[in-house]
Amino acid sequence: MLMELFSLVLIIGALAVVLPMAVRVFRDKDR
Repeated sequence: MLMELFSLVLIIGALAVVLPMAVRVFRDKDR
């Protein structure tokens, strides 16, 4: 249970870091 919760938090944290970078890259491609 604890490991699943930890992995879930890790995935959410990774998404929170990766998503803004991806959005920035896509916006740069539109220009």
